[in-house]
Amino acid sequence: MPLSPGHLLLTTRAHHEKVSEVTDEEARELGRWLRVLSRVLARVTGVWDWNIVQNNGNALSSFGGYGGDGEEGGGGGRGEREREREREREREKG
Repeated sequence: MPLSPGHLLLTTRAHHEKVSEVTDEEARELGRWLRVLSRVLARVTGVWDWNIVQNNGNALSSFGGYGGDGEEGGGGGRGEREREREREREREKG
């Protein structure tokens, strides 16, 4: 839950689990849009002090959404525990 009004999710069109996997072009675009969108969000919300958070991999995510393939509870992805539960349910069905 954000501590102040406003929240943005800025990401690339291509899936990357870690920011270190983005291309140079994607990194430039992210930087350009981060500057533009942070100014817009500040003007709209009136909040001029903000945090920029980057979760590097699904296991470190503190959000309950955005998909991914990390451990359960991280990034909202289906972790290994969830896949194991699914396999167990399939075995029980026969």
